[in-house]
Amino acid sequence: MASPPILDQVLQLPPDERIRLIEDAWASLAAAPESVPVPDWHRELLDDRLADVSEVGDRTWDDVKRSARRGGS
Repeated sequence: MASPPILDQVLQLPPDERIRLIEDAWASLAAAPESVPVPDWHRELLDDRLADVSEVGDRTWDDVKRSARRGGS
């Protein structure tokens, strides 16, 4: 299967321009999250995790930030 012509053009860009293009594309999706389709299996997985009490975290946001800064869990 051949890649679309636009992909071939993108792949010819220098890495910094490809990164900027990806960031711009992601920002356009984030600006209208309701337009991004969510597969049913994603919803089912989230529902399962929300229903599982062992998945509920008991760490505060400050604990998470401290742990991330230390590089540990």
